[in-house]
Amino acid sequence: MNQRAHPTVRPYALALGVVPRRGVVERLSFLGPALAQDVASALLLDTLGALSTFPVRHRVVFAHGDDAVTRHTRLPATWREMAQRGTTTEERIGAAFEDLMALGSEAMLLVSADGPMLPLGPMFDGLMWLLPKRRVLVGATEGGGVFALGVAERPAFLSSIGVALGLAGAGEEAPAANASARLTEVAQASGLEVQELPPSFRIEDVEALKRLKDEVAGGVFAPHCRKLLERPDLLAFL
Repeated sequence: MNQRAHPTVRPYALALGVVPRRGVVERLSFLGPALAQDVASALLLDTLGALSTFPVRHRVVFAHGDDAVTRHTRLPATWREMAQRGTTTEERIGAAFEDLMALGSEAMLLVSADGPMLPLGPMFDGLMWLLPKRRVLVGATEGGGVFALGVAERPAFLSSIGVALGLAGAGEEAPAANASARLTEVAQASGLEVQELPPSFRIEDVEALKRLKDEVAGGVFAPHCRKLLERPDLLAFL
């Protein structure tokens, strides 16, 4: 009889959702419109490329219809695009998690498409850590805001946060400086266990671009940004 040598382990249905952050081109307008668009597209594509290394079942980009970056950027074939829903921070984040759960996801991580400067190991470990439920994974952005939020069930606590997180995409105001701390406080007050990720940063000025250049030179997986950082028109600013 042909028998398996090892027991079969059921794979978990993990999901990643990426939210392109609007306003990146405007914040990088000092580069000129064409170059700012190229930088924003490279940041999005390298975010998706870095996260594509995760062995997850579902990969979704939550795009907004009038977002120039996603509208003019061809997404990798392993990612599907879904429209953002809702008008407030709470509604858009909640709707994204609802859409991921509707796919059958058991644990979900929502990530802002700020670039490849991500603590990938802790993020995947954190995604697996979420599976027992009643847990929240939070990634803070330096200077305020949140770049990642993970849950394994509907985040009912979102309605009590009351500040912009920098993770909702379309129409969201600037994230509050205490966004991650406030999120952690509210989640813990709801009886949830919280794990914090190492911080990341956003590309919004020349200093951040120089920092990105150093990280890419140090080995960060970012083929689109690496190629872009070799261009003379961008190097002129660095």
